[in-house]
Amino acid sequence: MKKLVALFLVALILISAPVAIAIQFPRQVDPATAPSDPVYGQGLYLFYGSVVAAISGGNFSGAKALLHVAPFIHIPSDILSAVDTFNGLVNSTAGHFLVIDSQLDNASTYLETGRVALARANLTAAVAGLRSVNQTLTQLFAAAPALASLTGIPSSLFLQKLQPLEVQYSGYSAEANRLLVVLTGLTKLEPTAVTLGVGQRSFEVGSNVTVSGSLSAGSVPLAGRTVTVYLGGSPVGNATTGSSGLYSAVLSTPLYYRANATMFASFVPSGADSLVYAPATSAAVSVHIEFATPTPYVTLPHRAYAGQPMGVNGTLTVGGLPVGGYTVSMSGFSTSPLGPEEVATGVTSADGSFSLSITPPSSLSGGTYALTLATPSNGTVGPLSYPFDVNVTKESVQVTSSAPTVAIAGLPVTVSGTALVGGLALSGAQVLNTTPSPGVDTNTSASGSFSFTVTPPLTTSNGAWTYSLGVYPSQTWISSAPVSVTVFVINPLVLVFPASSAGMLLLVVRRRRSAGQGLAFAPLEEEAEPRAAQTPRPPLTGLPAVYYRAAELAEKATGVPLLPHMTVREYLAALLGKLKGFEHFRAISSLLERHLYAGARDPGDQGRAEAELEAMRREDEA
Repeated sequence: MKKLVALFLVALILISAPVAIAIQFPRQVDPATAPSDPVYGQGLYLFYGSVVAAISGGNFSGAKALLHVAPFIHIPSDILSAVDTFNGLVNSTAGHFLVIDSQLDNASTYLETGRVALARANLTAAVAGLRSVNQTLTQLFAAAPALASLTGIPSSLFLQKLQPLEVQYSGYSAEANRLLVVLTGLTKLEPTAVTLGVGQRSFEVGSNVTVSGSLSAGSVPLAGRTVTVYLGGSPVGNATTGSSGLYSAVLSTPLYYRANATMFASFVPSGADSLVYAPATSAAVSVHIEFATPTPYVTLPHRAYAGQPMGVNGTLTVGGLPVGGYTVSMSGFSTSPLGPEEVATGVTSADGSFSLSITPPSSLSGGTYALTLATPSNGTVGPLSYPFDVNVTKESVQVTSSAPTVAIAGLPVTVSGTALVGGLALSGAQVLNTTPSPGVDTNTSASGSFSFTVTPPLTTSNGAWTYSLGVYPSQTWISSAPVSVTVFVINPLVLVFPASSAGMLLLVVRRRRSAGQGLAFAPLEEEAEPRAAQTPRPPLTGLPAVYYRAAELAEKATGVPLLPHMTVREYLAALLGKLKGFEHFRAISSLLERHLYAGARDPGDQGRAEAELEAMRREDEA
């Protein structure tokens, strides 16, 4: 009863925790404020339906991978334990089916090759697994009516969704019964014995091997019967026993590229023999297989640059002789669940030489990275996997800047500077100020120089005022650089009217003004946005919403929060040198500034910003 109640609670996930594909609001929004509609129950119902479909289709690993998505779904804390229980049941079913499928397949293969003892062991384990699955399915189907009622889905549809699991279980049970009948029948047959001797315990791949042995039933030799010889689990040839039950044959071995393997002989009765004699297999014989592997000579560049093609040259030889027409691949730098993302492929020329080009991702930081040179098997030459290291360089920008020692608040100040890389001028680099905002952008000249005109706000107090900018090279192998310029600001307003006097004066004027009269003194700088207590903020949409999600990712990755008083440039400066996906965040920030300050309304900007946000997510997950 307790298990049934727990499963009832599990059903709450079908109406309270929508899957990511069905969710209709950003994750940072409180789910309690979202509209209630059937998408919640249907969304998770379809999600688990996909899991069941994967299991019933034999894609057990895919089902388990789908279940890994569940922890990323927003689930209320009071039903987390119920969700874990449900996921555990489904995951256990997929795991059992994965093992059972392998065990039944092994049992069938062992029977076909006469290895009865191994077949019996695998079948016994498979039957034990089927008992466990039966208990799990019984619990799920017993709770199905209640689960259906809680989701608002007809019980018949819910049962139909679970039906493939029962069909899968029935199919495995039928196969287990079939194998059990075969094994039971074998126990009534006369036992046989087969032996195997191998002429050479060590031989070259693909060469001929002499084998011999005997076949008998008790003390009676079996003549004219076929014995099959296996290498590494695959048949390599047959031999026929003579009048004394002995056999001998010269067999050609396959291109098997493993140094150590086993050989065995198998006798599986056919025709009338299948009603008299039981199958048999010999003891395994260990053999050593010799095969050649290519020897690579690789020439690496002195250094590689992030985002720039890197050439790798080399030659392949076998026994000192060049290998031509051979496929060579190189991979590394970054990987995905589907395999290496950066792969280069080529073919060796007649002299064994090859030339490949691969591009280190522009997001890489400087350091040493592992690559792999690989070749497939080719005739008697085996495969090759050759690891090597490559040093990826990320150059730094040396920025020198200057500004007047003293500036007057409200009057323009010229800030100039030069950007160098390795002592050479860096031309065409974007230079933008991060504070104050709105920003001013420019580019370095051919000599690497740049110049800005900025104005210290009238609100600046007397004393040091820091102006911040950043240099962003177009070359992917050069890191961006932050720069701060500090000048001493003199504010005449503060000198003439100290803060206390100015405050008192403003208070007096406010008291004396009439109801229809404007303020005698207005604030020098309006607030960027209304206070939360005055007007409720509408939900963010468009580019601001994309920027906000990007800022959340940045805060999660760096721990640097976007504070309410920060401008776009100030937050960008705070992340400089700390965020792995900084270039993508900078692009989103630039699009938002153009949208807000320049009044640009390019319909494609939001799509570009969303693409940069997705790139940020991928780098955060890597």
